[in-house]
Amino acid sequence: YVKIGRLVTVSGKPIVGSVSSPSGAVRLSGLPFALNSDGEFGPSGVVKIGGHSGTITNCVTTTPNTGEVYVTLLDGNSANLDGARFQASTEASYTFAYQI
Repeated sequence: YVKIGRLVTVSGKPIVGSVSSPSGAVRLSGLPFALNSDGEFGPSGVVKIGGHSGTITNCVTTTPNTGEVYVTLLDGNSANLDGARFQASTEASYTFAYQI
């Protein structure tokens, strides 16, 4: 991550090595700083998912969980990306910025 003033930019590429009954909303957790609690500037950037099960009908976006150190991945702008779609070969590349 890079922090300049209140702006934090985070990049990464996690690769799923094994899966055991995944379910629920997919989150990127362990952000270096909590997101701005007033929601003034939520995460904005790019997330790409490859090697998943099924199709993603829209681009993957993030939703701010204000005051928390994670973002939730969405299929489009509203539906949570379900963890059941992840398998042993799934990769996610991301770069996004947020304000603290």
